[in-house]
Amino acid sequence: MNKINKLIVYNHDYQLKNFDNFNCQLLKIDKIFDNKYSFPLLETINFLAIPICRIIFTTKIYHIIMKFEQVIIYGCQDYLSWYIYRLCKKKNIIVKVIPDNIEFFLRPRENVSYKFNIIKLYKIISFGLYKYRINHDYGFFLNRLIFSVDKKNIDFKMSFFYNKLLQKKAVKISNSNTFVFISQPYYIDYKIDLNNWTKLLSTFLSKIKKKGFNIYIKYHQRDSLKFKESLSKEGFLKFENTNTDIMYIGLFSTYLFELALQGNSVFSCFNQFKFLFPKEYTQFVYDVSSTFSVDLNHKTKWNLKNYQILDILNFIYK
Repeated sequence: MNKINKLIVYNHDYQLKNFDNFNCQLLKIDKIFDNKYSFPLLETINFLAIPICRIIFTTKIYHIIMKFEQVIIYGCQDYLSWYIYRLCKKKNIIVKVIPDNIEFFLRPRENVSYKFNIIKLYKIISFGLYKYRINHDYGFFLNRLIFSVDKKNIDFKMSFFYNKLLQKKAVKISNSNTFVFISQPYYIDYKIDLNNWTKLLSTFLSKIKKKGFNIYIKYHQRDSLKFKESLSKEGFLKFENTNTDIMYIGLFSTYLFELALQGNSVFSCFNQFKFLFPKEYTQFVYDVSSTFSVDLNHKTKWNLKNYQILDILNFIYK
């Protein structure tokens, strides 16, 4: 049987924005699945159904993958993507893994200890991970499963980093009096009380506003309507794309890195809110920020260098 040349495995449409060759087949792993080349995120289904669904989905995926000579995986941060990655390596199918966001760098590391709980133990059993080595093949970030990828299989050429680095300009000297806050739904991801989050953020942005700056909010697609309405009542308007000279501020999102790599004036205020986050996430932010030498106190503009990407890989795989 002749094999089809290439398959792209992805979770979200935005991951394909830097990919300009669609002479290939797409396989999507997401919460919404609606065709034969689409599967649900196993991590999001009913936890009691995971063991049987894992067997059903991996069996179907096996027969799909064997049709291809090359597989490109964006992120490889969920179980089914990792299954495809391991299958490709086992069957000598060419496989590349593309960094798709800053949390791509959350990978298992040796000599990390865990406080095991019923959730972690159930995931190890239901995902069939008892056959693999913890901290080598897989690990945990809080209660979230994270999976290993060999350094040699990581390809930056289609990543959000690489394309921005090719276009990188010197950091712009901005005389702007306008800040755009890049919102991230941390209150969802880290179970932060929404009212508390909104109050703290509003207070922080109001202090900047009192210094004579205009403040706009660029919302994330997962931001809740209640959050948007609360900030609107505080006088913070939604950002509409304009050509005016602006500066950007946020905590630690992938989009901040993209903006900085494009030469925009970018600031991080993570340390203003670090007490809200679990220590594991704070440590991750500190590890990455120290590798990239970026400020977290909203005092100094970010100025990223391309060689720092290799530094962070060396940090993960040291």
